[in-house]
Order: sequence, then C-alpha cells, then structure tokens
Amino acid sequence: MQLIWTNPFLKKYQKWERKHPELAERAREKIRIFELNPFHRTLKTHSLVNELYGYWAFSISFEFRIIFTFTDDKSKAILLNIGSHDEVY
Repeated sequence: MQLIWTNPFLKKYQKWERKHPELAERAREKIRIFELNPFHRTLKTHSLVNELYGYWAFSISFEFRIIFTFTDDKSKAILLNIGSHDEVY
C-alpha cells in the first residue's frame, strides 16, 4: 500500500518521535507492516465512529495510534494524525 504523508502529519510525527524516542523504532516497524498489510493483526486496525466516521486507526503501542483514511480506490492511505488515544480521538 502506498502511503501519503501529509505535511501536518509529518510535522506531528517528527515531534512525536522527539518526544518518544524509545518508541521511534517500534513506530517505524508498525508503519512498514502497515505498508505491506494494513490489516495485519498486530496493528489492530479499526474503523472509527461518530465525528471520526470514515477514518481508520492502527496501533503503535497500547497507548499510541496513527489515524488515516483510504483514498477512494483504496490503493493509498493518507496518514493524518499520531498520538495517544486521548490526543487523537
């Protein structure tokens, strides 16, 4: 799957990596897995509801998530946000 890193996401991701260096490699590995299989069981990919309906999330760790959406043809994923459960939902 091709990933689209939006500028706001890239800035948030870089800031998140600086704040959580102990999880940086884990995040990179989860993103690599996501590129190969967005629904790999270790990602716990799930659709969102209510005001985030139409968006999806996958887990970096128990606490941290990446929010994304698929393009209309489902061939690409647009990365939108990263943060703790409380920060992104």
